[in-house]
Amino acid sequence: MKPQRRTAAVTSVATAVLCLAVVGVVIWRVEKALIGSSRETAASERLAVEIRAVGTQPNPGFEGITSPAIFKSAAAFQGRIYLSGPAGLSVYATDGTLEHFYRVGIDLPTAPLGPLAVGTLADSRQPELLIATLGEGILAFDGSRFRQIRASQDDARVVIFRTVSRDRPKSLATAR
Repeated sequence: MKPQRRTAAVTSVATAVLCLAVVGVVIWRVEKALIGSSRETAASERLAVEIRAVGTQPNPGFEGITSPAIFKSAAAFQGRIYLSGPAGLSVYATDGTLEHFYRVGIDLPTAPLGPLAVGTLADSRQPELLIATLGEGILAFDGSRFRQIRASQDDARVVIFRTVSRDRPKSLATAR
């Protein structure tokens, strides 16, 4: 083989190997970037929550003044009627007598109570009364104890329940 042809063949092979190496590096870096961005996306979609038992808060040494009975939501749970409002959670027997009143800031976290719903959460074995709060996540009540489920991020602690009526189209029910 002539030296010029040999040099051209070696140059062509070297160029092909170099191109394959560059393409391999580019593919590896693109794959690494895609895996990293998919991990970041998955992490941003997750919401870290903390679950803790709620007990009576220590009395700071003063007598509380109850506010007027204003109710935002009602639910029937375990043979009782529960009414929530900014001041707390009222528990009524079916005959209309007040059985218990759980006060916000003393018996419950310091956030106004919102809508009520009855449901079974993934970590529970029985239905619970779920209480949305304005700033402290969700309270789950099993009939004897409260537990608080709240986001680790402050801006994700306001909970809004939306119900969809079976009689209305979804676009109207969720627009509220």
